[in-house]
Amino acid sequence: MLSGIAISDSVILVILLAVFIVVGYKVLTILRNAIIIAVLAAIFPYALNYFGAHFSTTISSEIRYIAVALGLYLIYEIIILIFGIGRFFWAALKILATPIVWIGAAIKKLLFGGKKEEKEEKKGKGSEKEKEDENKKED
Repeated sequence: MLSGIAISDSVILVILLAVFIVVGYKVLTILRNAIIIAVLAAIFPYALNYFGAHFSTTISSEIRYIAVALGLYLIYEIIILIFGIGRFFWAALKILATPIVWIGAAIKKLLFGGKKEEKEEKKGKGSEKEKEDENKKED
């Protein structure tokens, strides 16, 4: 089936390298952010105690704060991923639907007269708006 497409091994390796770099960069970014969040979560009870609140600063409570913070970060990343996938599918749907929209618009213009009718609609809307403005002035 794909015998007519000549893709050499070096091209496939370059594509795999590019994918590896992109995925690796994203993983390292998430890991860096997770470390920053864990450090901030560990400092959190000490900062609150400094400002007058009394929070437990035991190892188990710090681990709990870190776990909650990393859980919230994981939920955030999942939501971002879902929105990214949704945006991708929405863009693909718009691209796929473009010819259908063009065909629908062409059929509408053929059946209903095209631009001539659109101009009349615009004039009608403008005159209705002017009438409403005149009615408001009279009141």
